[in-house]
Amino acid sequence: MSEPSIGVARLLGVPEGDVTLWRAGVTVPKSTDCERLSELLDVDVAWLCASEA
Repeated sequence: MSEPSIGVARLLGVPEGDVTLWRAGVTVPKSTDCERLSELLDVDVAWLCASEA
């Protein structure tokens, strides 16, 4: 795990592996995690969690 993944996981209260998978583009956060992540990063939730086909 990388340091950023560990820190984000702790702040969001999710497993470190989840954050690693999000960062790799393997999975996407649940809507509640996406909302909290957008607040943490100070970015728009729609931008952060918009899926592209």
